[in-house]
Amino acid sequence: MSQRGTGSPAVHGGEDVTAYGYFEIPRQATLEEIAEEMGIAKATASNHLRKVQRQLVEFLLPYINLAVQET
Repeated sequence: MSQRGTGSPAVHGGEDVTAYGYFEIPRQATLEEIAEEMGIAKATASNHLRKVQRQLVEFLLPYINLAVQET
């Protein structure tokens, strides 16, 4: 997968790790392999991934809390 020229690297990191099967069990690609393909350091890829995961959790948490309160 090639690097993209627009948008947030964190967002692209989330899309790339999904496309590469990073979240599959078993994983289809390691973070190191994805970082190499993206032309960035593994630590940078890890930081981007953590940012995406945090954004996702922060977005979903209010809905999860709402669902828990309704039960």
